Amino acid sequence: MNSDKIKELIKKNHNYWQSRALNNELNTILNEEDYLRRLKSIYDKASKDIDDKVAQVYARYAKENKLTMDEAYSILPKKIEKEYKNDLADYISKAKSGDPKWYNYLLNQSLMRKHTVLDELRTNLRKTVYEIDNENTQGKFLEKIYTSSNYKAQYEADLLGQLETFTLIDKDKIEALLRENWSSGGGFSENIWKNKDQLVKALDDILVKGFGTGDSYEKMSKALAKRMDTSYKNAMRLIRTEASRMSTQGSLAQYKEMGVTQVINIATLDDRTSDICMSIDGLIVDIDKVEIGLNAPPYHPYCRTVLSPYYEGNEPETRMYRPNGNGKSTKGRYRTYDQFLEEELGDKKKAEAIRSTRNDLTTLLVATASLSAPKPIEPDIKYTNPNYESELPDKDRETLLTMKGPTINNINSKLSNGEELGEEIVKKIEEIDSALDKLQYYNGEVTTDIKPGNNNPLDGLGIGDIWQPKKYLFSTKKNKYYDNAKYRLVIVSKTGRDISKKISNYKINKEVIFKRNTKFKIVDIKVKNDTVYYYLSEYIDE
Repeated sequence: MNSDKIKELIKKNHNYWQSRALNNELNTILNEEDYLRRLKSIYDKASKDIDDKVAQVYARYAKENKLTMDEAYSILPKKIEKEYKNDLADYISKAKSGDPKWYNYLLNQSLMRKHTVLDELRTNLRKTVYEIDNENTQGKFLEKIYTSSNYKAQYEADLLGQLETFTLIDKDKIEALLRENWSSGGGFSENIWKNKDQLVKALDDILVKGFGTGDSYEKMSKALAKRMDTSYKNAMRLIRTEASRMSTQGSLAQYKEMGVTQVINIATLDDRTSDICMSIDGLIVDIDKVEIGLNAPPYHPYCRTVLSPYYEGNEPETRMYRPNGNGKSTKGRYRTYDQFLEEELGDKKKAEAIRSTRNDLTTLLVATASLSAPKPIEPDIKYTNPNYESELPDKDRETLLTMKGPTINNINSKLSNGEELGEEIVKKIEEIDSALDKLQYYNGEVTTDIKPGNNNPLDGLGIGDIWQPKKYLFSTKKNKYYDNAKYRLVIVSKTGRDISKKISNYKINKEVIFKRNTKFKIVDIKVKNDTVYYYLSEYIDE
């Protein structure tokens, strides 16, 4: 179907698409409410489990109804120590496919010879927190929202004769969307980890403070329950905002397939709409300039604004309102929020303020259009090597040819261990650096594996931390180096040297080399089939 035909169909069915966009938002909210009821029950159970564990410790060790700091740090009796070590072994076997931080914590506990009452309690609380499987359950829920939104748009397009072929959802695209740092506050997975880590830290703080001040069991229990409720509310806010984003992304993907060139923001016309959504209502955006949070929803937590296809000069004829704050909808002629405020509610001052904000935003978008494009899911080719030489000098080619094997292994070992470098090695490093500086940068995803039996160089680091290896780091454009790697690093390269383009020895493995002391930021950690995946992005001080 050609673009003119699609435009004609959109023109004739503009009211229809706005109605479907609002219905899709309602469907998303109903799905959220169902999911959040289940999530609340998970948190309630976790809160009760924590309360039971604290009660057991108080009953076992506390004098009267208080537990002192000395009692908290007392060594476990032999029988309890044996039970605790058995629990650790059981937890470790279950943690292999879960949270790497929890797994590492358990390993450290298992290596300790003696444990305190506080160790036992902390471990039990951590077990409860990390069993709140936020990432898996919420990730699947968001995948459902994206899929539902996209398939609904395809279904509606098919009803109007605008669908040529049915497109299946790309799971890799959904994973990329979940990792995307669209709000500059971290990706979905990163925020889930932050929520868990903050909860663990808060529970630890409550315990230590409570023991230090001699808090009663009742006071300690209330403080822990309150913090669990706060964590649930944080998770609820995150899931609702992310559900709105995934719904928008799912619809946008199909709008683009249909050949839609512009979309319009539609806010909910009632007394609960935020000031930003009042101002954004009616804003028209070129679809290739859509940027979530800037000119497309969600604009804030619990955002209800939606996007709909737009065809210039053919606004809808009618629109639904909820003017009296009673939740009842009334159909009237089409108006934007500022027009509704002025004409229906008589609030001219607020209407003028909304128009002013919308004009300011439109001016800002026009001014920044040439400065920033929508954030790509795949890395943009932004980084290019100013020293790149299309014809590599023979001397540099020879240096890179001999870089493999014992030579580089010896250099990397000394660099990693901080050993003193002899004059010959210093000269060799200078030659390698000079040769690498003439290679093309690779902008894209690469992988490097930690060989079985080797220590994990990222042990102890978490999401958001910076890792800076002292050695040269070898990676591949393929999805793995080894079949049985225990740790796999998936890196978004910006300045990795694309050595496979120039040197035949590196072509088989499609290798990319990072210079020593390159910085990487950990953006996510997952465990798949007993392999710990670290997702990193090359970090550049700019």
